[in-house]
Parts: sequence; C-alpha cells; structure tokens
Amino acid sequence: MVITHTIALKGANVEIPDLTVSRITWTPSNFTDGQVVTLNATIGNIGSGNTTGGFSIRFLIDGSLLGEQNVSGLASGASINPTQEWTATPGQHTISTIVDVNNEVPESNESNNTLELNMAGFGLPDYIISNIQVNPASPVEGSTATINATVKNSGNSTIRTSIYNLLIDGNIIGSTVIPGLSSGENKTITYAWPVQPGTHNVTAVADSNNAISETDEANNSLKIDLVVNMMPRSNVIVTVHNKTGNIDGANVTITRLAPILNTTNSDGIALFNDLWPGTYSLKAEAKGHQNNLTIIETVSGENLNVDILLTSNGGITGVVANLTDHELEGITAILMKDGAALRSTRTAQNGEYFLPDIAPGRYSIIFSSGEYDQRTYPAQVNSSESTRVNAVLNALPVIAGTISDNFGNPVSGAKIEISSGSAITLTSDPDGKYRAVLPGAGGHDIKIQAVGYNSILGRFTVALDEIRTFNYVLTKNAIINGTFLDNKTRTPVPDATIIVNGIIKPFETNPDGKFSLDIPAGNYEIIGKAEGYLQNSSQAQATSGSVTNIELLLEPAGSIQGKVRDDITKQNISGAVVTLGSGNVIKALARTDNNGIFRFTDIEPGEYNVKSTYFGFTSNTTQVQVEGHIISNLEIFLAPTMIKVQLTPEYQHYSRGETINLTVRITNPDGIPLVCQWN
Repeated sequence: MVITHTIALKGANVEIPDLTVSRITWTPSNFTDGQVVTLNATIGNIGSGNTTGGFSIRFLIDGSLLGEQNVSGLASGASINPTQEWTATPGQHTISTIVDVNNEVPESNESNNTLELNMAGFGLPDYIISNIQVNPASPVEGSTATINATVKNSGNSTIRTSIYNLLIDGNIIGSTVIPGLSSGENKTITYAWPVQPGTHNVTAVADSNNAISETDEANNSLKIDLVVNMMPRSNVIVTVHNKTGNIDGANVTITRLAPILNTTNSDGIALFNDLWPGTYSLKAEAKGHQNNLTIIETVSGENLNVDILLTSNGGITGVVANLTDHELEGITAILMKDGAALRSTRTAQNGEYFLPDIAPGRYSIIFSSGEYDQRTYPAQVNSSESTRVNAVLNALPVIAGTISDNFGNPVSGAKIEISSGSAITLTSDPDGKYRAVLPGAGGHDIKIQAVGYNSILGRFTVALDEIRTFNYVLTKNAIINGTFLDNKTRTPVPDATIIVNGIIKPFETNPDGKFSLDIPAGNYEIIGKAEGYLQNSSQAQATSGSVTNIELLLEPAGSIQGKVRDDITKQNISGAVVTLGSGNVIKALARTDNNGIFRFTDIEPGEYNVKSTYFGFTSNTTQVQVEGHIISNLEIFLAPTMIKVQLTPEYQHYSRGETINLTVRITNPDGIPLVCQWN
C-alpha cells in the first residue's frame, strides 16, 4: 500500500544566485601581430543568493579555448575580474567569456552566462628583400666582398622575430635573427665573403623559418648574379750559383701557404709558373754549400727574376799519431760547435781522417780512443777550402797479468776492480789473464776476488805510455762440511743456527742436518744452536784447498711449564717470582703472567728445584726431574700469610644505645675474599 502526502510551504523565500558576464576589455586596445594582449572580464552574482559551490570561467577566441579558471564561490552582489593573455594574430576576431561552464551552480537565470564581443582586426605583415648590394661591384679573385641585403616589411607591423639567410650558389654563408619590423621599416644585413673566381648567384631570404604569417609568402627572397674575375698570375725565375758559376741540381723551395719544390737545370735555373701574387719565402740548397733563405714579393701579371748566391762549404782533414810519430788507426774525430757534436769519423790505417761539407766558421775537434788520452783541437773552416788539423795523442797506462791460486793454477772469472776517481771492473779469462786500460796516470787501488778464494787489496802507480805487469796469487779457501745430530736419537737436527768464531752465518742446517762452509784456511770454533737443544761447539782446523768434516752432537733440552695459584681461593696468582735452581745455583728466573703461568725452556736434563714466591704468601719449593724433549708440568699452591680486614661503615660518632650494623670483609693481600661476609 502506498500513502502519498502533499505538504505546502507558505511564507518561505528561496534565495537563488544568478551569475553573469557584464563586461570584457583588453589591454592594449590597439595591438600588432605577435603582441601579448591581456583580456579582462567582469563576472558578477546579481542573484539574491550566494553560490553554494565552485564554478569555472572560460575564455575563447574565435570559438577556440584560450584558458579556463576555477572560482571557489561568489556572494550575492559581489563581482570578480579574471584575466587571460593572448598573443595577437592578424585578422578579425571574436572574444567570448563563459561563466559556470559546467552548470555547477543552480541560477535564477541560466541564459546570461555568456558575453561575446568583436575585436577590431589588422592586416598581415609582408617581408621582402628590397635590395642586394655587393662592394666592390666587380670583385677580383683573392679579395673579400661585402654583401648588403635589405629586408623590408611592406605589410602591417609585427613584433615576431624571424631568421634571415644569405646564400652563395645555394649554400648558406650567413644567418641572422632579426626582431619584428613595423610597417614600412627596413633592416640591412651585412656579410663579408672571400670571393672565388667564376659566376655565382647571391640569394637573400627573409623569414626563412616561416615564423611570420604574411600576405604574400612567395616574395621573401631576392637573387642576383655576381661575376668574380681571376687574378692575373705571376712567374718566378730563380738562378742559383756560387762564386765559380751556376749550380746544376740545386733544390729550390718556394712557400706561401704550402711549399713548392723545384730543381735547377744545367743553367742553374728553376722556374715557378702561375703563382698567386703576394709574399713568399724562397730557399735554395745544394750539396757542399750553405743554404740561402730569402723573402720575395710577386706582382699580379708580372715576372720576377731572383738571383741566389750559395757560399761553398769547406772541410777539415789531418793525421793522428802518437808521441813516436806512429800513425794511429781507428781514432774517433768528433766535429763540435758551441758544445754540440755535429758529426764524427774515424782515422784510416795511415792515421788520416776527413770531415767534408762544413759551413765556414770556428769549430773544435775532439780526438778520442779507448787506449789514448782525449785531446781537443780548434779549427777554422773557410769557404771552398780544406783546413788541416793534425793531432798527437798519448797512450793511456795499461796493466796486465795473470791471476793464479796458491797451487799455481789459473783462476778464471776472478773479479778485478780498479779505482782512482772512476772505477773499472773486469774479469780474468779462462787462462787467468787480464788487461786493463786506465783512464790516466798516477796511483790506483786494486781489489781482486773470486769465489772460493781469499780477496786481495793492493795499490800501484803507472805513467802515460806505460805498460806494467802485475801477477796476483789468490789463496784457495778451505771447505768445512758438518752435520748436527740429536745426541739421544742420532737423528739429523734441521734448521739449526751455525756460529763460526762468534759470527752467525746467514743460513741454517738443511733437512739432513748438514751444512757446508767455504772459508779461508785457519782454526775455527763451530757452535750449533737449535730450538729444543742445548748449545754445543767443536773445534775445526781448515787447510787451504782441503775438505774438513765435523759431526756435532746436540743434547736434547727439556722444558718446565707451570701455574701458581692461591691455596685457599684457588685463584691464579699473577706476578709471582719463580726461580729454577740446581743445588744453590739459580739457573733461571721467571714471573707468572696474568693467568698465573710460567715457563722455562732449553733446560739441560737433570734434577732441579722450582721455587715460587709472592708477597703475602709463603714460598713453595718443588723438586722436578727434567728430561730431553719432555715438558714437565707443575701446579704450585701458595698459602697466604697475611689477611686484609675491611670494616664497613668506617668509624664515625654514634650515640649510646644506638644499634650499629657492621660489615666485615676478609681478603688476601690481593683483595681476593678468603671467607664469606657477615653482619
């Protein structure tokens, strides 16, 4: 069953808003193409009620959306002025503003939400190239032409920027961004172009990027023809000669941007045709002559004759001999100038040398050889002449001889070191012979050494042109071969330290307990040391060239390890003094570590007493039997002889009849509790 009731409300007034667009204005009122225009609308609520929610406002130009804005609400009788920017374009336009676009607000009148106005229009711009000028009007090859092109706006004004291009034969040689032009305004663009011979077309293009809408898009360019004439060339005739006549085969190089090489003919002439007018460097070269470099200037359409004189070089020759006028072969002659070596040669069998093709000037010649002293001579070289420079060299001192052993056998490979300011090192040959050229006269130190022999130190004196003989005898070393054995098991002792006459050798016994010494003859004490063994020694007499064999027995050593503890608390005692004694003799002393542990190592087998002492405790002496290769473990307890009593609280004033609670703590001297606390 459906029951329907109708209720009538009387005397109630319903307040309803009414949104309207009352006005649209724009700034500036007159504008040109590309200018930004600000649109301003007046939106009001002419209804009796406030809007209960938000709404949208929309701006349109020619029916196309420019922008949309949201408003949160508008009270009755209130108004707002929203704005919107628009970039102006040519032509007639209609501007519209719509309020409550989506009908979000119930209104008393829904037909007054839109206002549409017509805007006064303007025409399109029109860019043209009004003129192209080339300066000079008839450029010549090699010059630079200035090209001026004028851009004109023959239509309406615009502020839009655009790009201007200049092209030569279809190739862009310049591009410029120009701002917008007012109606009738001109803009001249200038470019410099290095011209090339031939006929060219020059094209100027306005608004090449089509940034501007124009009344005529087909008149943006202008093209002209430009003829560039070739520059008349020059010819250069070069004649190269010396004092005696023309030079055939001389190299002539002429350079402006790139070098051009030619060679003179039998008349000494080199031709260079069709050269560009301008400045060149010209260089002439010929064997046996100094180079000539000059600067020339060619003139368009004219021939240039250039005469080049080359100065002939000279040479240096001579003979190198010793003090007895004996010609020396193989001596090096070095040509020097200003401290720099230019070239070198060697003397022939007859002592002669020759340094040709030298530019005139002052030089020096250094004569040197491994067996002669170095000498320097001055030399003046003149054009077309040979300067003679003879040299006399002193032979350097030479020592020679034989290295043999004390049995008369040659020693091959012996190292010989000779020093007196500079050092010379050489070795004897398979026959024990040696020969050394010394750097100068005077005293020299000599040292001779060879593996398996005693070294020899000596000194000698020699003079220039002197050859002296020195024979040296090296005493052959002796060989001592030894073996270290365990005295108990007779097994090898590896890695044992070898001490010879108090000097520790930089090697140890091998896995078989063996070692070998290559030493000078004499008497030696050989000491053997190894971990876990007692040190032992043996005497050995070593004879030159002989082999001595020794066997050294090492007695195994024992070790003692123990811990010292408090007899009552069983706590470890750190810092206790432990002595190892035999009879009344103390053999070693140790202290316990933080864990109460002590150790004695490398102890000779036998009976020992181990005594432990610590402040506040009775000492303890323990007998122990030490055996080789065995670690004897001990645990030693010390009884405290002193106690420490701590009373808490400490003394203070009390009243008669007052109850006092005391805590008594009894510890050993190290603070370790001995008994429990009580109150």
